[in-house]
Amino acid sequence: MAEVIAQSGFTGKQTAQPATTFALFPRPTAKTGIVSWLTTVDHKKIGMLYGGFAILFFRSEEHTSELQSRIRISYAVFCLKRGGGGGGGG
Repeated sequence: MAEVIAQSGFTGKQTAQPATTFALFPRPTAKTGIVSWLTTVDHKKIGMLYGGFAILFFRSEEHTSELQSRIRISYAVFCLKRGGGGGGGG
């Protein structure tokens, strides 16, 4: 048995064969920069992105509500100056 193995050239170590599979979307390879953050598969980075966007949008919602209340106040002042009383009918 040992003679057959010696003749075959088998050393017990297998060399890695390069993968030749077809990939429709190749795995992202960027290591730094915005591209690496936007194409990451690292769950820690994805969680940080999710938290950052949540804070950004909650803050945006706060400013939107503040702006809407200012518009309402401005409209109420306009109606009172016009003499309409703000009744909405005319």
